[in-house]
Amino acid sequence: MTRPLRSAAPAAFPRLAAGLLLAASALLGAGAPALAHAALVSSDPADGATLDAAPRQVTFTFSEAMSEPAYVVVRAADGTSVTQGAPRVENAVVVQSLRADLAPGRYTMAYRAVSADGHPVSDQLSFTVAGSPSSSSSPSSPGTSSSPSSTPVTPAPVAQSADGGTPWPAYASGAATLVVLGGGVVLLLRRRGGSRP
Repeated sequence: MTRPLRSAAPAAFPRLAAGLLLAASALLGAGAPALAHAALVSSDPADGATLDAAPRQVTFTFSEAMSEPAYVVVRAADGTSVTQGAPRVENAVVVQSLRADLAPGRYTMAYRAVSADGHPVSDQLSFTVAGSPSSSSSPSSPGTSSSPSSTPVTPAPVAQSADGGTPWPAYASGAATLVVLGGGVVLLLRRRGGSRP
């Protein structure tokens, strides 16, 4: 009695399915780079950085080449734009020049660029320019000590005669002295005369 031949299809199906999965994975893996979009890799200044000196330009580096035009706006805390000229696109780098008179403070830098495949990339970063060391208030001049002023006592002026000569009190004092001396001499002479035998 002849046995029926078994079909080879059930045995070959798992191998066929595995091959299809491997081919699909290879296709997806090869197509992944083409589906990836441009992204920002780094910036200078870095986002949130604090700088000792004001930068002369800001740069944005992307993961792939960018196309022109690109747009960059850098603003101070009061909203004033500090950009100078148009941004330059150098392959995967976008460069924007800044004014030279940046004051200390916080700045925002917003960008918008388009990759070679037409995908736009935009974001806003920030950096801070540190202020110069706060000028300390000039030392106050030491207060003048209010020591009691030693004002010399000016002697009372001596009255002088009208003609500018010796003052009259001097004459009066001299005359009184002479009178006293003369009286003493007279008294002494009288005593001696009375004591003779």
